[in-house]
Amino acid sequence: AIDTTGYTDFLNIEKIYDATDLFLYDLKFIDSKKHMLYSGVSNGKILENLKRLCSMGKKVVLRIPIIPTITNTENNLNETINFISSLENIPEVNLLPYHKSAGAKYNKMKIENKVSHLEPPTDEEMNFIKNKFLNITHIVKIGG
Repeated sequence: AIDTTGYTDFLNIEKIYDATDLFLYDLKFIDSKKHMLYSGVSNGKILENLKRLCSMGKKVVLRIPIIPTITNTENNLNETINFISSLENIPEVNLLPYHKSAGAKYNKMKIENKVSHLEPPTDEEMNFIKNKFLNITHIVKIGG
């Protein structure tokens, strides 16, 4: 299994493709401006690599972080669902609820944690989002 953001040259994916049974692929934003704002890089390569990878037939599980006020907006969720609907070979989506456990890592590395004020989504919120994704795939898990 390979856990990836997909931010690489597709040649690198091709090099490991035959030796890989499962790709765990992170998907944060479809909107390129928001992706640049929050991650610091363009998502063009990420989205294109995901399309190409899905068309090749290997199992791809999408992992979508659910971060309050950032990725869990109605617009972002709808854009994500629409994009995923256009892909082949997406048998499963994992919704990853934001949690505060990384806070200690930020402190240790002396990096500002810009989301420390956020609270994790409630079970009710996560189940609401899960139901939206169940319209496009049969397996949607909270966590992963």
